[in-house]
Amino acid sequence: MNFTTLFIIASTLFALTYILYFDFKKGINIAVFLFIFFSPAIAIETGGGLPKFTIHRLILILLFMMWVIRFKPKLKEISKIPFIPFLALIAFSNFISLWISVDFGFSLKGYLSFTIEIFIFYIVIASSIADENDILNVLKSIILSLTLVAVFAVVEKYTRFNPLNLILPVRERPLAAMNDVLSTFPHRILLGTALAMGWPLVFGLTNYFKESHLKKLLLWSSIILLLAGCYFSNSRGPWLAIIISGALILFFSSSKTKMKIFLICGFVMIGLLLSPGVWETISGRATATLEQGTFKGNTYQYRWELWRIAYDKIKESNMKIFFGYGPGTHEVLEIFGTLSYSGMDHEFGSWDNHYAAELLETGLIGLALLLILDFSILRQFFKTLKKSALPDKDVLTGIIASIIVMIFMKTNVQ
Repeated sequence: MNFTTLFIIASTLFALTYILYFDFKKGINIAVFLFIFFSPAIAIETGGGLPKFTIHRLILILLFMMWVIRFKPKLKEISKIPFIPFLALIAFSNFISLWISVDFGFSLKGYLSFTIEIFIFYIVIASSIADENDILNVLKSIILSLTLVAVFAVVEKYTRFNPLNLILPVRERPLAAMNDVLSTFPHRILLGTALAMGWPLVFGLTNYFKESHLKKLLLWSSIILLLAGCYFSNSRGPWLAIIISGALILFFSSSKTKMKIFLICGFVMIGLLLSPGVWETISGRATATLEQGTFKGNTYQYRWELWRIAYDKIKESNMKIFFGYGPGTHEVLEIFGTLSYSGMDHEFGSWDNHYAAELLETGLIGLALLLILDFSILRQFFKTLKKSALPDKDVLTGIIASIIVMIFMKTNVQ
């Protein structure tokens, strides 16, 4: 860790502490912005097999401490937060997976850095939102942060310059040496996924600020940047996710918003005609994905193959079939199998299918609970959507589309 990294971490935590103390909700909005924008490579290394203190983890610890100090929350109040009982059940199920893990030390890091951190983050954010204005402010923070990430991606595409290279050596960001457009994200697929999730959120707000032409202009500029940044991530999954989210918005949104979707499609078609290389890239990737024997086709098939491999592995033990091998253990398990599409033996060390990895690590019960949670959240949003009027209907549609993008990408990351 260099001095610049330490200075960024220290100054961020100091400033955020000050803001949280005097205006906690404003501090929450800034923290949400920083969670998305900051690179996880900005971290304090601990050594000794302990989880490193990424800047996200340090911000979360600070948020939790200030939340406890300011609100002195009680267990009864926390239990009323939506989905908390279900999250607690997932945490308990994952704890059993941790207890029977094939590598307890490694799984403990995974349990603390994923299950517990998500649980705490949700409690702090959800309990801090009291009304529609609070929700709108959080959305603005998300959109602003993702737009800045997209700006960095576009600049990086055309100049090969990434500000992180001035702070962190390339060896700490190995994918940066491969000329991938990463912006502040550790992987191009994660970058593409985040921007694909972001554009429906922005689009949902385009009818919200009726009297402000400047805000409308900024929102449309944000949409263009998010779509461009997603394209520059050079990842098939996010490209398809954009189409899926656009179709969802077209189906569920108001007639005025539907016209805007057609307008975007028109601009995209004009862009493809003016830049035939873009169309060739997209169509070439799509064709290669569906062709057996090509590299892109094999990587696509590989992600579906992970479902079978994970299930075959957990069937080796009655306990493992229900609770898996332990959080995070897909990174340490040596799993060999035969690829059905090639007939070749292969070591399965890359688990780009999040749900298949969840099946391997937490078993049928852990995967079932996660899926039920994801679709319960969607179900609640759809119920709220039915009761909503404009412009809230469009905002909710954008949120639903964003959630579905996340679920799609977790199923079969490209």
